[in-house]
Parts: sequence; structure tokens; C-alpha cells
Amino acid sequence: VRERAGTDVSFTSARVQFLSSPTVADTGQALDLAVSPFYEYTVPTGIFLRRSGAASLVAPVRLPSVYARDIPQGMLGVRLTFYGTDETGSPVVVDAVFRVNPASVAVHEASVLPAMATDVLVRTAVLEWPLHGAVIAAGDTVVPRAVVTGNGTGAFRAAFYVDGDLISIEEGYMEAGRPVEVVMRGPLPTRRLGEHRLQFAVESPQPLAANPISFVCAPPPNGVAYPKRDPFAPPATSGSISTVPGPLHGSVTWLAEGRTKFREEDKSATGWGGWNGAYELGPTRKIEAEASMRVRFDDVGNGNARPQHVKVRYSDPHRSLEYGDAPPDRAAETPILMSPVPRRGAQGAWHGTPLGDLDGYVALSSNPISAAGDIRNQGSDLYSARLRRSLWKNRVEGTLYGGYTHEKFLPDSGLVVSVPPAVHRAAIYGGMARFDLPGEWTLLADGATVRHRATQGVEDGRSRTGWRTELRGTAAGFDALAQGFSYQPEMATALNPYALSDRRGGYAQLARGFLKWRFLGTFRSEEPAHREGQEPVVRVQTATFGTRVEMNQCSWVTPSFVHVTHKGANTAFTENRIATEYTASEPLGGRTTARFDVTFINDDLRAATKRRVTSGSVVSTRWSTQRGSPATRAM
Repeated sequence: VRERAGTDVSFTSARVQFLSSPTVADTGQALDLAVSPFYEYTVPTGIFLRRSGAASLVAPVRLPSVYARDIPQGMLGVRLTFYGTDETGSPVVVDAVFRVNPASVAVHEASVLPAMATDVLVRTAVLEWPLHGAVIAAGDTVVPRAVVTGNGTGAFRAAFYVDGDLISIEEGYMEAGRPVEVVMRGPLPTRRLGEHRLQFAVESPQPLAANPISFVCAPPPNGVAYPKRDPFAPPATSGSISTVPGPLHGSVTWLAEGRTKFREEDKSATGWGGWNGAYELGPTRKIEAEASMRVRFDDVGNGNARPQHVKVRYSDPHRSLEYGDAPPDRAAETPILMSPVPRRGAQGAWHGTPLGDLDGYVALSSNPISAAGDIRNQGSDLYSARLRRSLWKNRVEGTLYGGYTHEKFLPDSGLVVSVPPAVHRAAIYGGMARFDLPGEWTLLADGATVRHRATQGVEDGRSRTGWRTELRGTAAGFDALAQGFSYQPEMATALNPYALSDRRGGYAQLARGFLKWRFLGTFRSEEPAHREGQEPVVRVQTATFGTRVEMNQCSWVTPSFVHVTHKGANTAFTENRIATEYTASEPLGGRTTARFDVTFINDDLRAATKRRVTSGSVVSTRWSTQRGSPATRAM
């Protein structure tokens, strides 16, 4: 939309209305506003339109399966209306289709598609690293990592902000709604002492910002500058006297900052503290502890000085027990059970029991600190346990696991705060086995059931099952990988918010190295696992061919070609993407990475849409010659 009245406009909400297929205006005729939709909802938006400017009005359009399964051939009508106010306080209403007259509006014809086959829709974002409240030594290399989940296929743009300043723009690519890991190309600037705020945000195609976290840059244990060695000091010999450290050792760091009143900024006095230590109980046993906190000295009522980051850990060769802010250990080993989302909780492991290796995880009234979207809740109780045992001289490794979640969350709209949080309970149980086959081949099988408990007057009880199998090995110089999977709908829980749902299919990969080249080819085909009524079925196929060429030990280039197709009764989508990334080391240390992508999109059944998308970026990281601190420049 374009603004022509010369005023700024803020759109705060959008209403989505679904109408049955007979009411669709195929001939362009206007529809009477009295036609009632069979399903509608309102979502909050935060879109700002500058005076005499232009903006894209975007809102998620999602239809529950209970309605979608009965729509003939998946065809229906959709009306999208945005509501806002201008700078004079006057209301502004914009329909997503042309307005014929004040009493009637034309409605778009739309197709119902499964979540995995739609245009990309970002639903959640989690900043996994660094942890909130972490104390980092000035000059340390810290590379942030985030995970984005959503629906559909397409590119998205994300950014990292430090103290409100943009420091890195990253491009991600989502395929069939699979979680995408976004890693910042280049480390954080950590030379300036004090507290810093780090935030991860998805900016396109839908804005979604995770909650910011804070980290403290403190002087290293030996000071900011490297200690100088006396050139005339005699070298140490085997007979010299040394100081043996005691059983208790650690370090404490305090930083303070004072500000005077200047313009709109108020005066303040803030202090940050960080402590870490260890107590050696014996040659192989010890207790470790970490904590950090933030205090306003001039306003003692602003906060209660609770630690921002906590870690207490006991460890010995056979067992460990930890309480703190960290993701579950080895969560990637059982992806159906849990995901590596940071929370404050307790976890422990006991190795060598008569039954095998046992580990457990508990988080009470917890929620991800740096998260946005469906993952963010009002506090959930999570429990999980795993038992692992090896058989037949470690040729077979079996794992039994289970979990329970007691989740609290508000409605999706986020506008009603007087309604008490809804409670959802789920139990997860399953098992996994890995077999070492002759040669260098391994076979993995994993299956689990998610049992959603019934809530009186809210939802019925139901069970959802998912399984995956994997064969991996090497033959004739090729590294081969084959996967098969099937996941029913509603597999996601608070323990595993990254869970894949409603899909089944297979995946194959072949890779081989030749001289300085390494060739890679992959193919994935998947379709919805749940079929009911007249809901359409779409198959998504993705083929990738790429190579990696080593220019030298520290520089390489990775060109690749990706072909994506969506085939179904109501869709014929094709996407071809050419991606190239070049990375090279700098003479004084650091690295420069350049990326260039070209995408050709063709959607035959949606008004013959053809698009070409081009993107590129250059990130350069160089090391300072004085203290070895990284400095990053991005374009």
C-alpha cells in the first residue's frame, strides 16, 4: 500500500475471514458485506507506514484442519482487512483487495495447502547461544547461534543487534518447514567492558523479534594487556619451587558504571558482578559454580538482585549433577524427545549402573528467556529421562526415553490478558536403537508416541506417533546416507518445540572427495502423513547438488544448485536456486566470507507468478595487532 494523505499510519491488527467456495467472486463481481464467514480471527500486527511512503501489509493466514478437511478440492474465499490509526488519531481501514464501493468488497480465491507446502511463514525464533547473563572475557571469540522454525519453503532475512545497533545481517533458507540454524558470520565485538544487550530478529518476510539477552564483558583474569616476561629472569628448572593451588580456587569480577543526567537520559549508577569457582573434592571429583548479577545502586527497588546466570555442577567419573541455565545435554541424540532450548533447570547423569547409563532433566515453571512466537509460554514444568545400554560388545546400543510436560500458555492473539492461562499436558515415551553392521555401516531406528492428555471442556485426549530410520556408511569411496521418516500431526511439545509434524518421506545423500574437490548430492521427498476428508495433498521434492573446492588450507568456495518442486491438485510450484559462498583467511588472522544467491521462482497456478530474487553479502573479520581482539565489518 502507498500513503497519499501525508500522515504516518500505524497498523495494529488484521482480521482474516474465510468464506465457502460458492461466495468467491471468480468474475470480479463485488460481494455483499452481509455474507458471513464460516471462520475468522484477528491477529496483532506492528506495521508502520510513513507519510507518502509504501509498506507491505503481511499477516499469517492459517485455517484449522477441522475446517480445511471438508472444503471441496481445497478452494475457498479469503478476505484480509488491516486496521490502524494515523498520527491525527483517525482510524484507517485497508482491505487486501480492491474496494468497489463502500458497501461491497471483492474476495480473493484461495487454495488450502498443508503447512509444509506453503510460502515461508516464520513462527518462532530462539537465540540458543550465548546464554543470558554470561560473563565473557574481553576479546574472547563468541559466535551467536539462533534457530528459526516455521512453515513452507522460501528465504528469510534475519539480523543480530547489539545495544540496539545492527551488527550483522544473515540470510536463511527454509525447506518444507524444517528448522533452520542461523549462525552469525563473524564473532561479537567484545572489547568494550560492561553489559551489552544482544537480540536476534527475523525481519522478512514477517517481522518476529526474540527477547533480548544481556552478557557482560569483563577483563580477563590476567588483565586486558598480556603480561610481560622479564628477559633477564632465569628459566624455570625442575628443581625450582612452585606454588600448588589449593582445593578452592576461582575469580570474582565487579564492574560499575555511573551516568549523569543528559538531555532525555536520567542519571544512574549500575553494577555488575561475576563469580566462578571450583572446589576439588579429590583427584577426580569437584564442584563448580558460576553466577552473575546486575544491581542498580541508585534505585534499590529496581529489581531484586537475583542472579541472571547460575550454574552449580558436581562431577566425578561416574555421575554428574547440574543446576543452571543451559540446554539439555546431548539433546540432539533424541530429536523426537527434546530440543536444545536453553532453560533454567536441573539435569543429572549416572554412568555404569546395572541397567546402563541413566540421565534426567527437570525444569519447573520455566520458559525460554530468548524466544519469540509459539515457543514463548507462561511457564511450563518439564520432566524427561533416558536409559542407554550397550549390548553385544557395543555392537548394539539401545535407548529408552520418556518425558512429561505441564504447559501453560495464553491465546495466540496475545490481546486478552484477563483470561487465565490454559494448561496442556502431554506424555512422551519411545525408544531408539543403533546397530553396527559389518564394514563401516550403522543402522538407526527411533520411534516415539506423544500422548496429549484430555482437558475437560477444552480438548480431547489423543495420541500421535512418529518414527525415523537412518542408514549410514561408506562404500566405493562414497559417503552414503539414507533416511526414512513419518511424523503424525501435533508432535511438538514444550520439551521439543522444533519437532516436525504431519509429514512422511525419505532422504538420500551421496558425497565423495576427489583431490581438492568434494562433491555432494541430496534428494528429499515428503508429503503430509495425515489424510482426511477432501483436504488436498501436496508432495514437496528437493534436490541439491554442490561441491566444495579448497583453494588452500584456510580458503574454499562452495557453489551449489537447489531444485524445489511442490506438486498437488492445487499447486504447481518450482524454484531453482544457485548459491555460492567463498571464504578466505586474512594475513593477520580473521576471515572474509562472501555469499551470492540467485533464485528463480515459478508458480503456474497462482496467476502465473514468476519472480527472480538476488541477494549477496560480504562479512570480513580481522584481528587487531595489539591485543588480538576481533573487529567485524559487514556489507
